[in-house]
Amino acid sequence: MKPNLNNDGVRAHLLNCETERKKHKDENHEIKVAADTKTESIKRKCEICKKPMKADLNGDGVRGHLLKCENERKKHEAEMREIKYWGDKLGNIASVLSLSADHNLLFVGHENGNIKIWHNDVLLKSIESHKGAIFSVNKNGKWLFSGGWDKTINVQEISEDVDGVDVTAVGSIACNSTTTALLYWHGKLFVGQADRIIKV
Repeated sequence: MKPNLNNDGVRAHLLNCETERKKHKDENHEIKVAADTKTESIKRKCEICKKPMKADLNGDGVRGHLLKCENERKKHEAEMREIKYWGDKLGNIASVLSLSADHNLLFVGHENGNIKIWHNDVLLKSIESHKGAIFSVNKNGKWLFSGGWDKTINVQEISEDVDGVDVTAVGSIACNSTTTALLYWHGKLFVGQADRIIKV
């Protein structure tokens, strides 16, 4: 302080210093609050995607982010339902190894021994037909022939009604090798086998 300050001058000087100190303290507090808020925003994670949200997101930005994540989650769930729908009855995915079409029906042989019958994009029936992969299915008239890894040809009768499709097991033919191809032609069943033999 200046040496010539009287009591009023000293009080004014101290008052001025106190005012400056409070102002400086308030500014530091605002900086700290802003920094804490920014840090809190950076740390905050989305409840859906579990990823950190941007620090500059306001209330509308947060709601927009959550809405986008929710839409993505629903889309993912729909895709998983579709995959499950195309899989077997347990929801497992089984490779498609053979196809046969007849009028408005599609017969699909799967790696897990199941035959699925489709009408357009609707699954009508799933049949556990073989013990192992089905390498060939052939539909002719009302008869469905299938063969594969278990060295057996299964014969089934297919009948359509208003409620869907009925499948009746007729019989089976034992083979001495894995069946790789089937063709019903002019009243005869041609069988291709893994041992390079064709049987009629």
